[in-house]
Amino acid sequence: MQSLVLTSHCFSARHNFVAALLTKPKFCNVFMGRLNSFVADSKFGSGDNVGEKATLATQPELLALRKAGRSETNLIGASVRTGAQIGDLAGVDVKTATKDGKIPVYATWKNRLASGQIGLDALMNLSARQSFVTDQTALDDRIRSMVKG
Repeated sequence: MQSLVLTSHCFSARHNFVAALLTKPKFCNVFMGRLNSFVADSKFGSGDNVGEKATLATQPELLALRKAGRSETNLIGASVRTGAQIGDLAGVDVKTATKDGKIPVYATWKNRLASGQIGLDALMNLSARQSFVTDQTALDDRIRSMVKG
C-alpha cells in the first residue's frame, strides 16, 4: 500500500523512527542547518554537528526498519549549509541545501523549553509548520490576486 504521506519533516531520530513506522512516508528528514543554527544563535554552544548527529542517529533506525520490511522510508539530510556536511552524511539517501533556514527565536520559547513543557524537536517542528503556513498563505494570496485580476 502506497503511503499518503510523502515526506515527514522531523528534527530527531525519535520523530523519524515513529513517522517511518506509523505513517510510512516516502521520505523523512532532519533539518540539520536549523538545529545547528538554533543551538549557536541561542548560545547553547557552537552548534557544530547537532543536526548531523540527529541525522546519523536516524539513519541506522530507518535502515533497520527497511531491512525488517516494516517501512520503505528514505532519509533526507536537509538544510545542508557547508561542504563538510556532505562528507559527514555519506550514505544518507538524499541531501538538500538551503542558504537560510527557519530558525525559532530562543527568547520566545526559553521558558517553555526550560520547564519541559515543550522539547527541542517539537519546537523545531512547530517553527517549520508556522513557516510553511506563512509561505503557503502568501502563495494563496498571490494566486487569488492573479485569478481576480
